[in-house]
Amino acid sequence: MICTAFPASAYQDYAAQGVPFPAALLDYSDVAYIDLPTGHWPMWSQPEELADIIAKASRVD
Repeated sequence: MICTAFPASAYQDYAAQGVPFPAALLDYSDVAYIDLPTGHWPMWSQPEELADIIAKASRVD
């Protein structure tokens, strides 16, 4: 999960508290959280960084 609006720790805390929008994260056992502190539109504000994160995530080891 690429965390832009909030840091990864906040999404995890919100999910643990039962906040509806990230609650489904608890349904997954293998989630990688990556912080990209930028805001709601990372494709505009940090496109190269976002592309790098997506490229790394898509690689098969």
